[in-house]
Amino acid sequence: MAALVLTLNQSLDESVPIQQSSLLAYHYAQAALLSGHQILQVFFYQDAVPLAQSEPNDPLIRSTQQLWQQLAQQYDFDLVYCATIAEREFEFSEADMAASFIGAGVTEFAQAAARANRVLQF
Repeated sequence: MAALVLTLNQSLDESVPIQQSSLLAYHYAQAALLSGHQILQVFFYQDAVPLAQSEPNDPLIRSTQQLWQQLAQQYDFDLVYCATIAEREFEFSEADMAASFIGAGVTEFAQAAARANRVLQF
């Protein structure tokens, strides 16, 4: 079975909210895991970084975040957000982010991608 890395970025169609792309990625991840594949990391980048925020105000973001947290805990994979984007674009500090998410950079994403059989972008 394949080792996967998923990356959530920004929607190519700006009329589609990142929460919908995240849910699509979540359902893909669920199906892949149930099929026996392994997820090494889910990387939250660009517009997806707020999904890692501690106690988001938007109920849809909150529920999407909880789904990711439960899946990551159940299947033991990392939820990683781009710390640079969090700080520069959203002015989030590490204290603003959910404890179950790891702040890292593109280097950590690239290292995980190098270990993976497939990288999927949503």
